[in-house]
Order: sequence, then structure tokens, then C-alpha cells
Amino acid sequence: MLFDTHAHLQRKEFEKDLREVIERARRNGIEFLINVGYDLESSRSAVSMVGNGFYASVGYHPHDAKNFKEEVFELAEKAGVVAIGETGLDYYRDLSPREVQREIFIKQLAFAKDRNMPVIIHTRNAFEDLFPILEKFRPRGVLHAFSGDEGAVEKGLSLGLYFGIGGTVTFKNAKIREVVRSIPLDKIVLETDSPFLTPHPWRGKRNEPAYLLRIAGELSSILGVPLEKLAEITTSNARELFGI
Repeated sequence: MLFDTHAHLQRKEFEKDLREVIERARRNGIEFLINVGYDLESSRSAVSMVGNGFYASVGYHPHDAKNFKEEVFELAEKAGVVAIGETGLDYYRDLSPREVQREIFIKQLAFAKDRNMPVIIHTRNAFEDLFPILEKFRPRGVLHAFSGDEGAVEKGLSLGLYFGIGGTVTFKNAKIREVVRSIPLDKIVLETDSPFLTPHPWRGKRNEPAYLLRIAGELSSILGVPLEKLAEITTSNARELFGI
């Protein structure tokens, strides 16, 4: 039993073969999945897909912070919505001004705290600004597609956060292969970020939830933990975090 805590099956990359994508995921043991919103429309679509082990998260990605609409918070009341996000800070592309990213991140953290909901946190080249904000709000949540160093692990653990591990752990020279050893297994959740961050050997092609089994297998090898045990623990972690 596996739990893909971060996918975007509402995107156009899946519109032609979504049923087959879901069937392949089921065959590979993915029983739970969160479709993650990144703006109003994608959040609505994520909510529309709730059911049969599928859940939703609603929010605004930092790339889209400049277009933020409060209506997204209304979706948080819908059945099957288990988190706010993805939200956070992305200083790599700066598609929204940094001050706007921070403002909208804080707005979503405040909403989540008020509703006692976990947060799915995106960060890229922004840990220096991210952690002081998180220290203020101290949300329940996950550092999605974690790419930090051991220092970031230490800070995340001090805040009680979980760490989302995905396809990059299969990349031969990725630093996360070493860093992940410093993360307690009870603080790891698995994710694909489909259709992005496709694991080796499918890199360069569309990612999909079925590949979570490949990610789990690689992590099992790195940590020296039997695959069945790793699947059981990471699924339990995700269910605890998201209240499922």
C-alpha cells in the first residue's frame, strides 16, 4: 500500500489517458493520492476528482501568487480537501514578485492555522526566508519535493515538519540521496509530483503515480529498509499528517 502525497492529475498532460494512468497506479499499489492545486482553477479540478482514495489540496503556488483569489479558501470546506497548498516561496524563477509571494504564503499559512489544516510547502532557493515565516506560524505540513541540505533537515525537524521525497532520489548524483539518510523514516512521505520530476529510468518523459513504486524501491535501497516496511511507515505518516 502506497500513498502519493503530491500529484497533479488535473493537468492537461493526463486528459487523454487518465483512466489508464489511474489503473496503472492501482496495479502498483497506490491506494491513496492527493491531487494538489496551484491556483483557483486547478484547485477546483482537484476537488472534482475526490473519491476512491483520491483527496485534494487547494491553494496558490508561489508562481501564481500575483493572481491570488480569496475564493480558493471556499474550496477548503469541500469534502475530501485535506490540506492547503501548494504554497510557499520560489526564488528560482521569480514568476511572482518576492514580496507578493511572501504575502500570499503568509495568508495561506494563517488560513490553515485557523482551520487546523496541514500545509503543502513548496520552496526553491528560498530557505533563508522560508524558515523564519514557518517559525512564526509553526504549521503542520510537508516540505514538498525536499531539496535542502542537512541543515534544512534539522530546521524542518525542529518545526515538526514532514519531508516529501520523490523522483530526484533516483537521480545518480542528486544530493538528496545522501541527505535523506538524515531524515527519520517517521518524518518521510512519498510523492511523485506527476507529471513532473520523473524518476530514472523514465526521466524526460511524463511522470505518473505508478512510478511511486520505483521511488519507494530506491528509497528502500538507500535506507536499508525492506520495501514493505517502508511503504507501511510512509503511508501511515501521510495518513497521520493529512488526517485520513
